[in-house]
Amino acid sequence: MQQILKDLQIDPRLIPVMVVGFWLLYLLLRRVLFEPVHGMLENRRAYINEHLDKVLSQEQEADRLREELAKRLADIEAEAREKIQAAIKEANVAREELIAEARARSDAMVKSATMEIEHQREKAEIELNDTIVKIAMTAAGKLLSEEMNEDRQRRLVREFIDSARAT
Repeated sequence: MQQILKDLQIDPRLIPVMVVGFWLLYLLLRRVLFEPVHGMLENRRAYINEHLDKVLSQEQEADRLREELAKRLADIEAEAREKIQAAIKEANVAREELIAEARARSDAMVKSATMEIEHQREKAEIELNDTIVKIAMTAAGKLLSEEMNEDRQRRLVREFIDSARAT
């Protein structure tokens, strides 16, 4: 071993001094350098952990809000669908009511028109009968006031038919 130390040019008497110097240097560095750096690293680790916890809690809050908004959106969409369906049903009911009302009105109008036509037809028949009676009375009066022969009867019948066609 002495040969190795000699080859390395290390004096064996200096080894204890070097060890003591190394320990003193270690203690000095520990106090001056390692502890402050370790303190800074610990502070940095605490700062990072604190901010990481904040970010995670904000992310959880964002997820919760996202889920809440998605639920609200789904509720709003469902409510909108329900309102649309209700409006469609209401429109169908109103349409059916309007159709029924229009049918009732048209039926009433057809019935009224039919009654009016029947009334007008009856009135025309009465007027036609009155006219025929008047013509027949006039013809009978002419026949009674004049002498009747066959030519005269034919002429009166032709006049009667012509006057009936004219009216």
